[in-house]
Amino acid sequence: MAVIQTKETIYAIGSRMKDWTTLKLKTPGTNAAVSGSSVRVEDGRELFLIGADSDHWEGIDLDTGNVLLPPKD
Repeated sequence: MAVIQTKETIYAIGSRMKDWTTLKLKTPGTNAAVSGSSVRVEDGRELFLIGADSDHWEGIDLDTGNVLLPPKD
């Protein structure tokens, strides 16, 4: 996995992805954590993950357990 991060956006790409994926942050300055072949972003009380084999971010609300669609540009 490779990650590029700006103040408000995180871009990730894995070896099997065709293009960069984008995660627009609700909380500017939130940091991404790369672990092996995945990226983890905890944006406030929302957790987003993406793996090298995926083509989109997946998220969960840590308070309710609801599945989230990540914010887009």
